[in-house]
Amino acid sequence: MVKRTKGIKHIKDDVWLIDFQVDNQRKQLRIKADTLAEARIKRQEEIVVLRKQSAVSPTERERLNADINEAWMALEADILADGVCKKNILRHRITFRRLFEEFRSAKYPHIKSVSQISSTYLHDYKAYFVNELGHNPKGGLRAEIICYKSMIRRLVKLNYIVQEII
Repeated sequence: MVKRTKGIKHIKDDVWLIDFQVDNQRKQLRIKADTLAEARIKRQEEIVVLRKQSAVSPTERERLNADINEAWMALEADILADGVCKKNILRHRITFRRLFEEFRSAKYPHIKSVSQISSTYLHDYKAYFVNELGHNPKGGLRAEIICYKSMIRRLVKLNYIVQEII
């Protein structure tokens, strides 16, 4: 049985069909890739290229292309402005570091900005959190998912991530 992946279809040998839509502009491309993982990476790269070319205001484009440290500074300022307790601020800081520094550098080194992450990235992080870091899938995973969903929602509100990945 063939594993189905959203936006990626294996045609033959090393030829894959990638399909995606950004700002009501649909693209279908045939690419050469040896594995499904490589095809996913190429699809993400194509989505990023199309997003960078889309017509958005300069401030929005600047935020979407902002590096991870800038995104953290804006996220931290937003968290502090909402009066979140110190325990939750620390929890957000640890989760952000783990999600966008440790995991990204280990599995997705091509990602340079928080706007480049996808739902696949978050699913892979969940597996990384449980399998490689050895956390409890019943207790610790739930808290981690709640925390990173909160961060993603805040980053969407701050225009550092597009709404499509949630």
